[in-house]
Amino acid sequence: MLKNKKIVILITIAALIFTLLGCSNVDDSVNDDADDKEAVQLNNEDVEAGENNEETQPVKILDMAGREVSLPQQINKVYGVNNNSTFLLYTLIPERMIGWNIKLADHTKQFIPEKYQKYPVLGSIYGNSKMANPEEILNYSPDVIVVTDSKITEKTKEAAEDFEKRLNVPVIVVEANITNYDKAYEFLGKVFNETEKAQRLGTYSKKTYEYAKEKSALIDQKVKVYYAREDNGLTTDVKGSPHAEVLDLVGGENVAVLNKDSQGSGKGSGEGKSVTVSIEQLLTWNPEVIIVGHSGSRKTTALETIKNEETWAAIDAVKNDKVYTIPYSPFNWFDRPPSVNRIIGVKWLGNILYPEIYDIDMKQEVKEFFNLFYNYDLSEEEIKTLLQQ
Repeated sequence: MLKNKKIVILITIAALIFTLLGCSNVDDSVNDDADDKEAVQLNNEDVEAGENNEETQPVKILDMAGREVSLPQQINKVYGVNNNSTFLLYTLIPERMIGWNIKLADHTKQFIPEKYQKYPVLGSIYGNSKMANPEEILNYSPDVIVVTDSKITEKTKEAAEDFEKRLNVPVIVVEANITNYDKAYEFLGKVFNETEKAQRLGTYSKKTYEYAKEKSALIDQKVKVYYAREDNGLTTDVKGSPHAEVLDLVGGENVAVLNKDSQGSGKGSGEGKSVTVSIEQLLTWNPEVIIVGHSGSRKTTALETIKNEETWAAIDAVKNDKVYTIPYSPFNWFDRPPSVNRIIGVKWLGNILYPEIYDIDMKQEVKEFFNLFYNYDLSEEEIKTLLQQ
């Protein structure tokens, strides 16, 4: 019996030792797993840190002025230095804009979602609009600043360099005019990673330009046109001016060609400046069509002046009721600013001057343009109002 008890005790002791050794091995195994997991987590953190490091590294690009610019990987906030820039940006990336350059008029707000209407008015730092306070711009922490010009000059480049130095924010230069909006959109689409939308906008712009070139080549007898500005209608832009580019493109004959025999004050043809002319000069030119512009977002009284004042009555355009107000919602379709809004203006003016050649359904064209560029679905009544502005 005693011998049996000893055997039981020995077996029990052996089992206990085995159990303890087994537990020790389990703990080591758990610790090994923990060490492995910690090592994996550290490796993941290293990888994530490496990825984040790459994401924060600037991307070097060449802007449309040929300047090398370092841009952040993520661009969420953008400031356009003037209306040309901002209106172009609005058609592509409205949600990333930090503000407007001017206060939006009621006729503009009608086509702008309320969330974008609430953007602050920051003014401009390039051009003739209300000058901005650079400190206020920086309060909104823009990732990138966009300078748009219809033609890049040394002045454009110097301004961009100055803005970049003073504000310590990357500045890109965009050349955008009626001949190359497709290129401007292509560039911006790559910068903001919006290539598909940019391609749609650029393709429409290019097709419109090519359409106008094709149609204008078919014109045998050009219509003589006067572009009336300001309330008295006696301010205009001469032939070759970028402000009258739409008129030249569609094949209209801009009567405002000043030479030594012409009566007018201001810069000469092609210099891009406005001129003031006399009613006597207008009678000499005797335009067949008059198109009436606006002062920024303010509708001028020139239409009433031209139609009602006796001094204008002898002009063919007035006698034949060929005086038209340029549509200007949400932005001017012809000029000031000379931005992408002019694309629909090309079709509008071509159809006014040469309806047999520019044989298009303007209602459908306007609806398509607003849907594509402004993401706005026009009603029939809105289309009618726009075309009768």
